[in-house]
Order: sequence, then C-alpha cells, then structure tokens
Amino acid sequence: LAYFMKCLRDHGNVKPEVGRLSAYVAEERGDSALCCHGLKDYTSNAFIGVSRPDHTDLFSCEWITSSQPCISPFLPIYIGVNKIPKALDTTEAYELFEKLRAVVENHPEYRDEVTRRWSVFEIQAIEESCLLEKAAITLIDKKQTTKAREMLTIFVQKKCDEAMAICQKISEFLNNLPVLDSGAKTKL
Repeated sequence: LAYFMKCLRDHGNVKPEVGRLSAYVAEERGDSALCCHGLKDYTSNAFIGVSRPDHTDLFSCEWITSSQPCISPFLPIYIGVNKIPKALDTTEAYELFEKLRAVVENHPEYRDEVTRRWSVFEIQAIEESCLLEKAAITLIDKKQTTKAREMLTIFVQKKCDEAMAICQKISEFLNNLPVLDSGAKTKL
C-alpha cells in the first residue's frame, strides 16, 4: 500500500514548481509521472482501493487524498463505517489541502519535507489499521458487528482529524515565512 502511495506521488523527471502552469507532455516529464501540476495534465486527487474478500462488507477500504497526492495524505475510508467524516463528505478537506498546496508553491523548498511528513503519517495509519482490523475481527467473531463498525468509524474520523490538524499546522508555519528568492530554509 505504501509503495502504491509513493507511485501516485511521482512527478517524473521534473519538480512540480518547474512544470506548474505549463502544458508539457509525457516526454518532458517521463512516462512515470502520475502526479502532474501543469495546465494540460493536473492531478486533483488519488485513491487506492483495497478489497478484503474475507470481510468485504467491513474492511474493504479506499485510501484517498483530498488534493494532489504529493501534498495531501492518503486517508482510509472503510466501507463498513457508519458515517463519513464531515470534512471528507464536504469540500472542507479539499479546500484546506488546496490552501496547503498553494502555500507550498511559495515555499517549494519544503515540498519534499511535507510529502515525507505525509508518508510517515500514512505508514502509521496503515499499521494502526492492521491492529484495528484484528480487534474488529475479534468483535465480529463474538457477533458484535455493530461495535466493529463503530471502531472503524472512530478510526476513520480520527485519521481525518489528525491529517486536518497537521495540514493546518504546516500551512500556518509556511504562511508565516517570508517568500524567499534563494534556497534559504527554516526547519518545520
């Protein structure tokens, strides 16, 4: 799963700030470019579906980004949840992550650090989801499917809330920096 997330963030041969607002073609970017930032090709979000044949109705999961995958984390949405987080059910998450994308345009020297932060977040979320599913299976075996669904719903909401808070914090940090012409950098 983490490997596919990394693939969906790939920019090919150029940095997004070099290619933004251009109409470049695959030959300029490389055939591997999946996360595009130009006028002709623009990646607005990404998702990965993970099917669980043993408990399709509960544990099949879409890992989605609210904005461009290089600047937005993949968040889990289990099919078995009782409710989708409000931020993902509306444009709230998209708008917040688009603001982060815009501020990173002013501070491209932080793009790799932001992407790395989301990769760590996702690896932790994947590990937590494995433990969650194990605990939920125990409940299902005890015929407590309603409690298992509640656990999934709480987990999805928690990961969404954490990502939104991290995004807000990074955005505030970057918004408080002066826009520099050189490669000068302050630590996140």
